[in-house]
Amino acid sequence: MAEEDEQLVRLRNAEGLSWKAIANRMPSRSVESLKNRFLNFRAVKPLAIRFITEEDENLVFLREHVGLPWKPIAERMPGRTLRPLREHYHALGKAAPPGPAK
Repeated sequence: MAEEDEQLVRLRNAEGLSWKAIANRMPSRSVESLKNRFLNFRAVKPLAIRFITEEDENLVFLREHVGLPWKPIAERMPGRTLRPLREHYHALGKAAPPGPAK
């Protein structure tokens, strides 16, 4: 997977190819899967360290007070990607309360 990620980043960043052109060079992957992998998982090298208090506060502020969706939050928190941010937010016990029972 690491080799494929390196190829993906090289084709997109260094060569500036479109998603369709990259998919043509990586036939085992669809345009959608390549774009999703690049944008949400590998475009930024994720931090492999625990969240610090300031990040917790920033995450809660951006989500609850500014109301941003996950992607813009990830863009404002360097080194953090969408999925780990969302999972950490929920681990903090900040998930929205369940709606009324139907």
